[in-house]
Amino acid sequence: MTTIGDVCEPPQYGWTTRAVPTGQIKLLRTTDISSGSIDWSAVPYCADVPDDLAKYMLRDGDIVISRSGSVGVSCLVLDPPPAVFASYLVRFRPKNVIDRRYLAHFLKSPAYWQQVHTLSSGIAMPNVNARKMRAVEMPLPSSDRQHEIARRLDEQTTQLAAAEAALVRASVGIRRYRQVLIELACSGRLSVGPRTDEERKSAGLGSRVTTLGEVLTQPLRNGHSARRDADGGVRIITLTAVTTGDFGSGNTKMTAADPSRVRELWLAPGDVLFERSNTADLVGTARIYRGPADYAIYPDLVIRARVNADVDLRYLELVLEWKRTRDYFRSRAVGIAGNMPKIDQATIAGMPLPLPSLADQRALADDAVARLDRLSALSAAVDAARRRVPRLRASVRDAAFPAGTLAA
Repeated sequence: MTTIGDVCEPPQYGWTTRAVPTGQIKLLRTTDISSGSIDWSAVPYCADVPDDLAKYMLRDGDIVISRSGSVGVSCLVLDPPPAVFASYLVRFRPKNVIDRRYLAHFLKSPAYWQQVHTLSSGIAMPNVNARKMRAVEMPLPSSDRQHEIARRLDEQTTQLAAAEAALVRASVGIRRYRQVLIELACSGRLSVGPRTDEERKSAGLGSRVTTLGEVLTQPLRNGHSARRDADGGVRIITLTAVTTGDFGSGNTKMTAADPSRVRELWLAPGDVLFERSNTADLVGTARIYRGPADYAIYPDLVIRARVNADVDLRYLELVLEWKRTRDYFRSRAVGIAGNMPKIDQATIAGMPLPLPSLADQRALADDAVARLDRLSALSAAVDAARRRVPRLRASVRDAAFPAGTLAA
């Protein structure tokens, strides 16, 4: 066993200055290494260049470690442009006695992180100074064995990175295909049987458009908010419930609302709930409530709609998620700078609603929902695989340190 201090030259703290968008010398910061690699095109420049520039200049093979904030995050610097490192980073320059790739892998291993957490625990603002980092222990096999361990870890982590990138592409593709399916369904171009173009036109597929206001059974209604009270008798769903579509008890709160004031606000199955205020991306988000009647009321930031029997609720869900609908609400949301944008009842009532016959709505929903369910299952599998990648990456490094079993 050895320590980081024994296999590296004396550590160097970084240069203190502001980051600016243009200049001559790059300024590497903790945020620039948090992903595990460095995108030099995104690294800013020094506002002030140090007089003793050579002291802070990065070289090929240097390792920088964050001493504050993201404590312990590290990165091996390879072929850098003219650059120095910021004050929250500490530079370690490996000696010839250690393979720099071997050291870089150790600095991402569970054995390393366990020591870092011990060193930084019990501190209000977690940080680790250079002296503590120098004392971190690590195994030091022969040079040949270091090279072999580093080679095997390079190979394994490169394969995992390729797999992770493929899974990310798959996730993006699934989201795009989901939107394509919804677009086809809402525009009447998803198959609802062997029809000619003339029959489709006659049935109104993709051509008949009304507004949400025309299919309401009662006026739109804003919700009501009240302070949280564990002993209160009125449950209110949260805005998160609508954002996520999860109306479970975890997205509700008991409140001190006056039951006599909210008797008309109790939710019923089939209620359509719109977020009248949220971020620019989320304003206008809508979900259909399918929980039990009189389970909860809805908050002030939500507007309730109730539609008539001419609308199939599964079909309406597709329209609510449709990009054209989302764009409609985003384009009409208004707000003062710094505040969340808002929509009003008139905007919700004016939402365009393609409305083929009820039979065709059901046929479109049957087809689209079946396909979307398969996509959701595929998406869940891809997400599960993505969550496994960091664990696999940690496991291969855990196998290498301290025993070095990968090179056995």
